[in-house]
Amino acid sequence: YSAPVYARNGCPTTHANEAMAADLARDVASMARAARDDKDGHEGLIRQLEHLQPRIDGILARVNDDGSDQHANDLRRWVVVLVTRIAAAAHAEAPRGADVVELVGAAHAPQAVVNAFDELDNELERWAVCLEDLTLPTAYYLNDEDDDAPIAIRAKVFGGRASAIAKALLDAKILPKLFERKADDAALTTTLAAVANTMTRATAFQAKLRRHVACDCGDVAIVILDMLERCCVDCDARKWLRLMTLTRVLVVITFKLRAARKSVCQRNPTEKLLNICGPFRGEGSL
Repeated sequence: YSAPVYARNGCPTTHANEAMAADLARDVASMARAARDDKDGHEGLIRQLEHLQPRIDGILARVNDDGSDQHANDLRRWVVVLVTRIAAAAHAEAPRGADVVELVGAAHAPQAVVNAFDELDNELERWAVCLEDLTLPTAYYLNDEDDDAPIAIRAKVFGGRASAIAKALLDAKILPKLFERKADDAALTTTLAAVANTMTRATAFQAKLRRHVACDCGDVAIVILDMLERCCVDCDARKWLRLMTLTRVLVVITFKLRAARKSVCQRNPTEKLLNICGPFRGEGSL
C-alpha cells in the first residue's frame, strides 16, 4: 500500500487538506460498509485501519505545518469517532486504548478520546472502555519504542500519560456531562473506573481532579452505591464483574474524597455484598 501524494506547490494548503480529508472520508465510508460483513471482528478491522495510518499521519503533518493545533486536535477526535462507529458496525471489540495510541500517538490519545465523547452518544459504553484502557500501562507499552526502558522510567512516563487523562477530563468536564445524560450503568461504571485509575496513577492534576469530582459532580458515592444495589438484585456473572469494579471504585473514591465517606457509612453496603459473594466465589474477589 502506498499513500497518495498531494502536491505542496500549486495548491493552497487549505484545499490540499480538504482533498486529503475527502479521500480519507471516502475510504472510511467504504470500510464502514465492508465492516458490517467482516467475519474477522477486531483483528480484521485493525488490519484495515493500518492501511489508513499513512493517510492520517500525512494530514496531521500538514496540519501541524500550518501551526494550527486545534485543527490537528479536531482531526484526531474525528479519527476516534470514525473508528468507534466502524467498530460498532462490525460488532468488533474496538477501539481499545492501544488502537488509539497506534492511530494518533500516545501523547495525543487521551485528549482525542475524551474530546470524542460529545459525538458518541450511542456508543458511550464502547467509548468508556477505550478511556479505561488508556488508564492502563498495556495501552502504551505494547506499542512503545522504549519498552525495554527501566521500570522507574516507564512508571514515570506512564504517570505522565495518566496526568494527560486527568487534564483532559478536567478540561472537558466529562463526569457532569455523563451524569446529565443518564448513561447506563455499564458506561458509567467503566468511566468511573477510569477516573479511579487516574486518581491513583496520575503524577499531576490529582488535587484538581479530586476537587472537581467532589465539588462539580454531586455526591459520586451515592451514584456508585445506587449502582451497587442494582447489581445485587438478580446478580448474574455480568453484574458480578460490574460489582467488583464498583467496589474497587468506591474504595478509591472514599479514600481520596473525604466528603464521600458519610454516604458510605449511612448506606453500609457491606451486608448486601457479603450476601451475594458466595455463589460467585472463584470468579474474582472483592
